[in-house]
Amino acid sequence: MKKIDHNFDAKVAFPVEHGILDASPDPVLEKLHKYRNEMYSRDKLRREVIRPATLIYFDSACTSLNAYRHRHGLYGSSSALGPELKRYASTDDLGLVRQDLPQRIAAQLRR
Repeated sequence: MKKIDHNFDAKVAFPVEHGILDASPDPVLEKLHKYRNEMYSRDKLRREVIRPATLIYFDSACTSLNAYRHRHGLYGSSSALGPELKRYASTDDLGLVRQDLPQRIAAQLRR
């Protein structure tokens, strides 16, 4: 857990190792994070890279959301969600948020 707090590679590896996320975006995220560090820590800005890097980050986030599978099926009551998630949530007959919430968010963001 200490590594996750301080190391981006560990942040990516943890959900992959536990079968929560697919490993396919790993190399892309690691490369983009290195570029981010180059910009942030070393003040080395390459303007021609910012737009493509941002679009790749966005697509990687949507891909990760789309691949995410919650282990327990339903998330719980929609009243527990904040407004930023409620607009994407669909509920079952009992008012529980359906498992496909991350996929619904990814689809809407891509639209």
